[in-house]
Amino acid sequence: MDPRFSRAYGALAGLALGDALGMPTQAMSPEQIRAVYGRITGLVDGDASQPFAPGMPAGSVTDDTEQALLVASLLVRGRGSSSGRVALDAGEFAHALLAWEDSMIERGSLDLLGPSTKAALERVRAGEDPLTVGGEGTTNGAAMRVTPIGIAMSTADPEAFADAVWSSCQVTHATRQGFQSAALVAAAVSMGIDTPRSAASDMTALLWKAVSYVDSLPERGAWTPDPDVVAATRRAMQLVANPASSSLECLVEQVGTSVASAQAIPMAFALLARDPSPQALLDAANIGGDTDTIGAIAGAILGGLLGVEAFDATMLAQVESVSGLHLTEAATAMLSLRGPIGTGEDTQESSKPTTSNTPEAPTGTRPVDTATASSPTATASAGRVIVMSELMLRYDRASEEDPIPAGNEWTTRKGVYLSRPFTVMRAARVMGVEVISLSPIGQGPRASVITDALAREGIVDAGPRIARYDSGFISPITRKFGPGETETITGMPQDAWDEVIRTLGPSDVLYIDAGIETNPPVLAAAEHALAHLPQHVRVIQDMSGAFIGPRNVRNDSVLTVLDQGSVQRLGERFMSDRTAYDASRVPDHAASFILSLFNRSALISTTTYESFLARPRDATDKVSKPRTRFPAPTVVSTDHNGSYSVWTGALAATLAQRNTIERSIVLANCAGALASTIPGPSSCPTREQIEAAARTLTERDDVELERRTHAYEALAWVAVADAVALPVRGMSSTQIERHYKTRRRLMDADASHPTMPGAPAGTLTEITREVLSSSLALLSDDGFPPEGDAGTRTGDELAGSRYVLRAIPVGIATVTTDPEAFAEAVWQACGNENVTEQEFQAAALVAAAVSLGIDRKHYWLPGIASYLEEAINYVAALPPRGSSNSDPDVLQAARKALDVVRSFRDNMHEHLRGSIGTSAHPTQAVPAAFALIARYADGFSPFKSVSLGGDAGIISAIAGSIFGATYGDTRFSAHNLAVIEKVSHPALAPLAERLVERRECVSKKTRDDDSTEPHIPSDHGTTNGKDPAGRVVLMGQILVDRVFTMTTEFYGTYTKWVTDKGPHVGGGLNALVAARRMGAEAISLSPIGEGPNASLIEQALAREGIVDAGPRVEGVDNGFCVALIDRRAERTFISTKGAETMAPANAWADFARTMTPHDVLYVDGYLMDHPANREAAEAALRALPEGVRVILDVSPVIGIPDGLPTDGVIVSMNHREAQEIAHQRGEASVRDHCREPREAARAMASLLHRPVLVRAGAQGAYVCMSAQPAVNTTDGVTAIPTPRVEAIDTNGAGDAHSGVLAASLAQGIPMERALLLANCAGALASTVVGPASSPTRDQIEAAADALAAQEG
Repeated sequence: MDPRFSRAYGALAGLALGDALGMPTQAMSPEQIRAVYGRITGLVDGDASQPFAPGMPAGSVTDDTEQALLVASLLVRGRGSSSGRVALDAGEFAHALLAWEDSMIERGSLDLLGPSTKAALERVRAGEDPLTVGGEGTTNGAAMRVTPIGIAMSTADPEAFADAVWSSCQVTHATRQGFQSAALVAAAVSMGIDTPRSAASDMTALLWKAVSYVDSLPERGAWTPDPDVVAATRRAMQLVANPASSSLECLVEQVGTSVASAQAIPMAFALLARDPSPQALLDAANIGGDTDTIGAIAGAILGGLLGVEAFDATMLAQVESVSGLHLTEAATAMLSLRGPIGTGEDTQESSKPTTSNTPEAPTGTRPVDTATASSPTATASAGRVIVMSELMLRYDRASEEDPIPAGNEWTTRKGVYLSRPFTVMRAARVMGVEVISLSPIGQGPRASVITDALAREGIVDAGPRIARYDSGFISPITRKFGPGETETITGMPQDAWDEVIRTLGPSDVLYIDAGIETNPPVLAAAEHALAHLPQHVRVIQDMSGAFIGPRNVRNDSVLTVLDQGSVQRLGERFMSDRTAYDASRVPDHAASFILSLFNRSALISTTTYESFLARPRDATDKVSKPRTRFPAPTVVSTDHNGSYSVWTGALAATLAQRNTIERSIVLANCAGALASTIPGPSSCPTREQIEAAARTLTERDDVELERRTHAYEALAWVAVADAVALPVRGMSSTQIERHYKTRRRLMDADASHPTMPGAPAGTLTEITREVLSSSLALLSDDGFPPEGDAGTRTGDELAGSRYVLRAIPVGIATVTTDPEAFAEAVWQACGNENVTEQEFQAAALVAAAVSLGIDRKHYWLPGIASYLEEAINYVAALPPRGSSNSDPDVLQAARKALDVVRSFRDNMHEHLRGSIGTSAHPTQAVPAAFALIARYADGFSPFKSVSLGGDAGIISAIAGSIFGATYGDTRFSAHNLAVIEKVSHPALAPLAERLVERRECVSKKTRDDDSTEPHIPSDHGTTNGKDPAGRVVLMGQILVDRVFTMTTEFYGTYTKWVTDKGPHVGGGLNALVAARRMGAEAISLSPIGEGPNASLIEQALAREGIVDAGPRVEGVDNGFCVALIDRRAERTFISTKGAETMAPANAWADFARTMTPHDVLYVDGYLMDHPANREAAEAALRALPEGVRVILDVSPVIGIPDGLPTDGVIVSMNHREAQEIAHQRGEASVRDHCREPREAARAMASLLHRPVLVRAGAQGAYVCMSAQPAVNTTDGVTAIPTPRVEAIDTNGAGDAHSGVLAASLAQGIPMERALLLANCAGALASTVVGPASSPTRDQIEAAADALAAQEG
């Protein structure tokens, strides 16, 4: 006998048995079933109330079995195809179905053709072509009768298989859904028949294999709006894999049980994945809906895999007898069509259309047994993922009133799921590797849930057993701040993991959940075991949640991973200043920051699942620049819960599979992104989906990726601001502040809401809809719609700000390099000839701010006001458009709003409401938005900005679009955005990508080039309109400052108590930061070494947008300087030497040769104190082209270096330094002249033979431009005034002075004005604590203008 007979017979037997069990309950609700039958536990008669089978005897089958046998008979008789292939002839099949229905009517049956089949066949009866009538059938009729084709056809030839399935669909179900549903059932039956006996128990693997197979087939059938059946089946399987969503009640709610293909087939698959036994057929009979079809499909697949022996022989005999079935003959006939064993590569492996391993049950994994669990030894052929964690159950509570489960409630309470490490393990399993859990497990109901979940997923459970204690739990309160309640396992032995860790091999990957630090005994066991970790075992230490975990892992084998949101909290465990906050804002800076903290490779995942890698220098290729940014697919994320864990699990698995780090990161990014589109905390995409997503990623450079991020953030901020503002619409500012005082999550609108009562959290309004419709219009071939399409739809709610909202996509999609084209794009977006001049100004202003923001690379926080002024200047230079009226000028109002922020920072809202207004009118909304950006640049949040009151939703949305475009970092909750996508479906990420693709390529003259500044109508780059702005180049040293302040004077013999202000990058950086504040390009030539200080320096340069062109010094870190500031604001320095003192001999000369007369070389004289630096600096000065201006911040110890030009040079010093130089080098008369700063300037110029600038603090500065002044006269010295300020910290004031002076000269500003600006910068810098405290350009120029007016 054919060894496949049992399975072929089993498939038909399971079909009939599932059909007969569901016959009495079909079309009934679960409540009706319970009321009539209690629970179906076997074959029963149909009740008189049964709508389709009243009074039918137990064991009767329905249309499912009868139509399947009809298909079998047509196939066997060879009447289905003129060619004799396994296929059905459309006309013959249609008339056979009609004849079957006629016979059913004659028998008095009510169980006739289904809706799709009935509709199609009536058209055939009316004379239409059978091949043209099935284009609307999306129900499950084709799937219920396809089992004979699954028996008769191997999946080895995908095309032939698809043709056979299609022949059974095309008459009645010629749709995509009809074909997918039939193919899924036929593939599962066929693959089950071919599955080797040794693997026959793995139903989950079979089901996933069928899903992947059908997903790979070319699409067939007409499009309909119904859901994709393959996707729905995949989702149903994922629900079952999560213990929190695997109950029958949850499946009924989430999947459905109707006749729709996208419900019935996924439900049948889910029931089998949940319980691969005949119990699944009984479950189908009791869940309500289309119970007979769901049971028949489940039975066919189950019998095809396990054989007829799986079913109760007595029940099967009853069904065959009552219904008069001859299943054995049909099974034999179907196998004869299939062909003998071995033909057509008729095996399980050959039936796969792709070569990928099955995601849920990968090939090559070892079975879980006691030997494996006790000693998980490594193999050379495949790496494994070993997870060092503590698995706990989690139950999220909405409030404190929601009780935590107790006792056995943990096994039954809806909403209980396993903690994050379990999702890591599931994701690794999906990728096809063996996974070993080392989690300690206790005794009790929580422990049993954990062990069952591990076994179900095929995860090796090698953790120690803890007697007398149950496993732990986490129960956070999700709608309030606070940790909720947590209970960890107790009694963990210190040596519990030692033996396992000793046996790990070089192909294995050890994943460490740093969260184990919350349980000290578990952490102690980890550190004890890691002392035995073999060399070359790769380790992923997951520090998400700001945990550190074990500290004794060797740095050369560890990759630290965490999400961007955890960076700040982790950094704050080490330092008290704002360094961690600044670093966390930009993901590549965040990666470098974590590298600097732990001196190990760091990988940061963002909320869009891009990731950023920072590696120690010895881990990268010295020749090429290592890749640091890795893309992710563009998706619409609706549930981030668990997605990060999927990312880490996929990363660990792909590394264990010996992929490169680059390839592993890309696959992990794809896994995390796809997981965010699937509901549930443990939901994982399949390996095939992940690899397919990776294949579709387009190679883009970092600039292009950055633009997409900025564009996405611009749209996302609009939506978040809109959703935040909706519930508080109509409230006073005081009520709003009280409403959102402690909340940072979206909320439902109250039932008394004026316009949208009861709207759920995440609902969007006309604000976002206007932006979305404008985006789609911009991308369409027809361009923008006429005014009526959008304007009349939204009424007067938006006032003239609708034009502003329409301009936001224009800013994303249009560059500013061509002002005329830019203005025309804004005008077209307004779409109304009656637009006023002010409305056009407002729209153009927002579009310009968005566009300029997208093209910028870096921003310093205090410089945001200058950037907003830049947008104002750009629009001011555009030709006016629109009709004139008496409304205020928008540009003037915007400048006034920025002044309000400067003058009334602490109570800005009140003054803004009074002097600007907060209505939706663009003359108020846009200036108010600018004020919000300037005020909250260091932490913009719609939850803060909506408290402005008025039309704060519109204002916050405008401000958010500019903020997102400018910073491009996700500061709002990813959860909130996912809620918005789930509720309102704006699909922001794909839309942003399309807008950026439309954006023109930005030339090298714009901001995207490393020259940093765009071509805009502004006077910041040049003063004469002809000469280009030059660069400020530092030839000096950058090191790390450690600042201490004291309340006494430094001198004295008693103990000093100081306040530690934390580390700051200082030295020459401060001057370059000041130059950047002025809008100049800044370039650092400082040597940089290797180590934590060097990493901090690199991070600071990148953060400030400073070009890092300095040489690298291997094997030594940069030094540090301790700055002591006493109560008089005077400073004392103590410095160490590091890489910054070790410049190679020719390190700077080559760069110096490239400089032009527009550039300014700023030389830090203190570098001359080190022989290597002095040699390199003098070589560079000798190579300097003629006409390059030089500012030498002289060192009293060294004086003037050799090679320093005499023309175009200013030697800068403070008064004390002038006196020290005079004391060391001058005669007594020179020393006498240096007692006063004015005379000191003349004396130093005479002594040094170069122009000299002497800074004298509150007295201002004195400059002697003559290289040979008459010492005994007052001629030749110019006094430069300075503002009167109360200095609190002079550290960095001189650097601010030098940097602003250099930037001003590089921008062509006249010397006297440049000196005045520099004085103002130095004075204002002394009023702010911190070394890199240079004020903004606006502040500097305002102080200079005021001072000039006062002097005049």
